Amino acid sequence: MANWKTKALAALRKHVDEESVQFTEKAKNELAALDLYADDALEVLGSMTTNELTERVRSTSTGEWLYVFKPHLDEMRLYVKLALRAFCDVISFHPDTGEDADDQG
Repeated sequence: MANWKTKALAALRKHVDEESVQFTEKAKNELAALDLYADDALEVLGSMTTNELTERVRSTSTGEWLYVFKPHLDEMRLYVKLALRAFCDVISFHPDTGEDADDQG
């Protein structure tokens, strides 16, 4: 049986392939601050690995699992948090500051 990381990554890749990825306003603003577009983010999402999936946390507002990835974009390490629902909802997409004080969704 596949572990939670493998299952989460498979679900993410399916969403990317099916173009069923949405970005919260917060994530859209963070992408803009990085001078990135949704297509750039989709490329990052589609290439993430289980090694970059660092944790899953429970949302304080919904109780569902949120998945935290820390991939690299060029020389910058990112903090990407998402929820895997009927769509993949990207909640955060910003440089990793080393602090996990990001919202809990």
